[in-house]
Amino acid sequence: MLYVMLVGAYPFERPEDKHDNQKLQKMIQRILHVDYHIPPHVRASDDCKDLLSKILVADPHKRITVDGIYSHRWYLKGLPPGVREMNDRVQPPPEGLQSVDDIKRLVEEARRVGAGAPGFVNPETDEYIDDAMGDMYDEGSLDYND
Repeated sequence: MLYVMLVGAYPFERPEDKHDNQKLQKMIQRILHVDYHIPPHVRASDDCKDLLSKILVADPHKRITVDGIYSHRWYLKGLPPGVREMNDRVQPPPEGLQSVDDIKRLVEEARRVGAGAPGFVNPETDEYIDDAMGDMYDEGSLDYND
């Protein structure tokens, strides 16, 4: 997201690939090789470029962590005292909002009640999905070349 906010484009896409039938394969190769660049018209500090180079890393084990980002000099630059520590304090949910546990209980109750209802169909079965899709798609009409 940092790259997109700075550049206004995705790091591994290229405008010249727009009408290329191999654009997906090319983009995957760029991702695997971490082949990106910051356009010359984009003004980004060396600290910002350093952070991007630590975020856009192919091996997830070598990639900077969220805590590492929070401690990076670019992230901290000009940050008022105490703001970084705000991420460590869990805020209680605003009054009136349901907790995750409340929502899980409601969903489970709805499943129990729904399972006993006449005409209940388990939405996780292939049969249900097939019925829902119906004849929406005619296999012969799909164009895989787009």
